[in-house]
Parts: sequence; structure tokens; C-alpha cells
Amino acid sequence: MANINLLATVNNTMRRAGLIDSVDEVLVSLTEDALQMDIDTMIDAINDVIREMYSLCDLLPWQTSIGTITLADGTKEYAGPTNFMAMSSSRLQRLDEGMFIDPYKGGYEQMFHDQTDPSQYTGRPTEWALNPVTDSIRLNTTPGASEAGHVYSFLYSAEIYMSTAAQEFPFNDAVTHALQPAIVEAYRQMSDGDEEYSPITKVRSLSQAVKRLTHAPDRNSYA
Repeated sequence: MANINLLATVNNTMRRAGLIDSVDEVLVSLTEDALQMDIDTMIDAINDVIREMYSLCDLLPWQTSIGTITLADGTKEYAGPTNFMAMSSSRLQRLDEGMFIDPYKGGYEQMFHDQTDPSQYTGRPTEWALNPVTDSIRLNTTPGASEAGHVYSFLYSAEIYMSTAAQEFPFNDAVTHALQPAIVEAYRQMSDGDEEYSPITKVRSLSQAVKRLTHAPDRNSYA
């Protein structure tokens, strides 16, 4: 079952904030000239509240994603995903062949010291290391024409950032619904509207969302 997406949440929170009609008006995209500033501010509020919720849980606002690199003739180092935060899997895997590229023992610095002349190392790569400056993936060999086009997959931690209409929230709908009052208050805090910001409402909403995210029982559910 799909989780609620960003567009639906923007619609819900815009209604709560009184920015669109609660009955007839529905945004079909995140682009609407008359409301664009409000939409953009609401998306900023959504992302700020998500970060605040994870901070309250002492968690990083990350999610596990799948990344790939495609080997190219003469290319030793490959850029990681734009939202890359950290590697989750230790091996790169060629799914169609069941082949792996293992971590280089000692990491990037050891590879640098071991390979005083990197041009001498060519052919099918068997080990990789993460460049600590650029977050790019460096292979122990430079692939040639016979390796070009081979795709290797890996798991990585990506920052949670909501930006596209169909993007689903990476937690269950109960968490998303609990966050909506906090999102509206964060929007009011950011904007110059007439509605007064209520920090109490925001705290209560975040508290409920944290309970749902961490599966903590409500106080009245204790025996």
C-alpha cells in the first residue's frame, strides 16, 4: 500500500491553514501562480518539521535508497547520488551476473598509498573505496571497453527531503497525519499571515508524530 504523497499533504495542510477552500479547491500540482509562495513555504515547513521530528527521536533524517554506477571505459572514479549521505551496503553488486566489488582494505587512503601509479591497474574492478572529499566511488582498477556498460548497485543512506508531487513520505500515514498540525504552525511561523502561531499546537503534534514513528505506547495504554 502506497504512503501519502507530498501533493496530498500540501493540499491537506493548505486547507488546515485556510489557504484553499476546504470543499471545492484542490491543487493538482505544486505549481499554481496565485498560491506559489504559499506552496513553497508549506513545502519548506514540511521539511523543517520532518527534521525536527527526527531530531526529537535522536535519529538522523535519512532513508535507505538504491544507487548505481555504470562502468565506463577509462573511468576509475564515479560520482555518487546527489542526496548521498553514507554507504549502507559494503559491496557493490552486479545484479544480472551476481558479481561483487568488495570494500578496499584500508579504504581510500590505503588505496592512494598502494597505487602510486594508478594507470597500471586496469581491467575488471574487484574493490572500491569512498573518496572522503567528493563522496565519489573509486575503483581499484580502471575499467576497459569489455567492462564498459556493466551496472553495479548499492544501498546508501539518503537525506529525507520532500520536493516532488508524487514523492511518498518514508514513514507510515499515521506519522504524516500526526505531523500536519505542526506543519501548519511551522508555516505560520515562517509566513506573515494573520493567523497567530501556536507553539503549543506544534509541540503536541510533534509529540504524537514521534510516538507513532517510534511505536511508543500512549500513556493511557499502560496496564
